[in-house]
Amino acid sequence: MSGASSEVLYRKVANRMQSAIEVGTYVPGDRVPSLRELSRTFSVSLNTAREAYSLLESRGVLQARPQAGFYVAPPVSLPRHPKMTRPKPKVVGVSDMVHEAMNDASNPQIVSLAVAATDHALLPMADLERSMVRSIRYRPEQSTRYQFGDDTRELRNHIAKRMLGAGVQAHPDDIAITAGCLEAVSLALLATCRPGDTIAVESPVYFVFYRLVERMRLRVVEIPTDPTTGMQLDVLEYVLDQHPVKAILCIPNFSNPTGSLMPTAAKQRLVALAQRAQVALIEDDIYSELHFSERRPSALLSYDSDGTVIHCSSISKTIAPGLRIGWVSGGRWHSDIVRLKAVSSVCAAAPSVQAVSEFLGTGRYDRHLRRLRHKFQDNMARLVNLALESFPQGTRLTRPTGGMTLWAELPEQIDTIALYRRAREEHISLAVGPMFTLSRDFHHFLRLSAGRVGSREEHAVRRVADIMNRQAARTR
Repeated sequence: MSGASSEVLYRKVANRMQSAIEVGTYVPGDRVPSLRELSRTFSVSLNTAREAYSLLESRGVLQARPQAGFYVAPPVSLPRHPKMTRPKPKVVGVSDMVHEAMNDASNPQIVSLAVAATDHALLPMADLERSMVRSIRYRPEQSTRYQFGDDTRELRNHIAKRMLGAGVQAHPDDIAITAGCLEAVSLALLATCRPGDTIAVESPVYFVFYRLVERMRLRVVEIPTDPTTGMQLDVLEYVLDQHPVKAILCIPNFSNPTGSLMPTAAKQRLVALAQRAQVALIEDDIYSELHFSERRPSALLSYDSDGTVIHCSSISKTIAPGLRIGWVSGGRWHSDIVRLKAVSSVCAAAPSVQAVSEFLGTGRYDRHLRRLRHKFQDNMARLVNLALESFPQGTRLTRPTGGMTLWAELPEQIDTIALYRRAREEHISLAVGPMFTLSRDFHHFLRLSAGRVGSREEHAVRRVADIMNRQAARTR
């Protein structure tokens, strides 16, 4: 067996065992099969079985006990929020930290731990270059002119085919190309809301959403989330009954920042709540193809029967953010969204459309995705281990099963605003809890990104840990 196929095999064995643990076949404290038993069960060598368990140990899923074998590790996760709260609409005001963090991402003198972006070295640059050259050489007119509806049909057809993996049967005409996922979300809000309207947003949530709704002069009701399963639907149901909400905005698959994955039953209930309340349900699905398990999670759109869900996504996390290719399937607001797109950015970027379409039309994209998922999964395990080793005692971490964001709850005496300023003095940029909410609930939380975990980032994380440990020591 070749080295490459052996690597794939031990990962498959590890993922199968992790799935068995996640569904409850083995619970924390259980002894898992011995190496010989695992070898027989999966018909693999002892060495492959050993590598599989070593990978699960590095992910924090298993613990090795001398002379006793491997056991399922106790869960390390954040506490659940209160079951029921009474949130009220708030006027949005966004901190300058968000602006600073985004500017820091392009500064080579600063180590940015704040931006959830894929390492440039992981992007399929050679494939993209070939696709771009072929597109311009063989279709020069299409690659240089304005790209209106019919010109993007090939790309929309490829996207529709990929959406089948999320349980969605979409026609290419149900999809509009946008300049990234954020423009898709922006168009969805413009089509469904007016200044002064109220929207419900999961909390914590991607900090740029707050800049968006601030610009649009919308009011926000924050819906607390569970760090594992996402938005608390009992609270959302109460809010929909009490406030004139026009839209719901959420990231159900590997949410940013928590990495939570909404279970299927909860997704179905969420769609039903939005349908009953007759409000738009805006789904940011940008991370769903970065799953660590065997199968892509379902989209909210797959449970929609009346055009309530507006589905938004892009290739920014998987292919290249600079190409600015996203899309939106707008449900019953789709015609309005297409018209708004025509007056906001007129059309899509032709070279990007042609290159991405050519790339998606080959098997190279799926091979790239498999490598990317494995890398992110390993990066996430490295981040978890690094945080557990170096962060102050009492730190709790989420355990995402996809995406690229890790959410850390630090001891309460850690002031992340002060931490942000102190780290920036050392040329390290952080994404701290207050950036992801309008409330004060997350003053001692921190988001880390698995998009890039090189030696420079590891050193920066350890340096941040030193600052926190000193801060914690002073408050004892």
